[in-house]
Amino acid sequence: MHMREDKWKDTLAMVKQKFTVLGEGREDIEDIPNATREFIEFDGPEGKMRLEYVVKPAVLDKKTSYSKLGGSASKVEYVYSKDEVVSRLEAYKWNEGSGEWEEVKAPLD
Repeated sequence: MHMREDKWKDTLAMVKQKFTVLGEGREDIEDIPNATREFIEFDGPEGKMRLEYVVKPAVLDKKTSYSKLGGSASKVEYVYSKDEVVSRLEAYKWNEGSGEWEEVKAPLD
């Protein structure tokens, strides 16, 4: 879901007010220049949750190179904008059985 930074700050404040925060931080995203991820993990009504606010440059072009050798994987190279960014909110729920975060998809109306 697309989100502006001011709405992210409002969401952080709401989570900190209503729930027990387990961790939070900010990190660079590998392989994407000038891309960052802010996150907060908390105990929600349905268990351990994680929200991520991802900001990265807009993709201008996607170039795919194919190998002439059979069975060789192709290489994908992205061209990123120097001044246009996109941001989005991603939500995850902790799965005790698998020990991994699972993305929570918003239902389509």
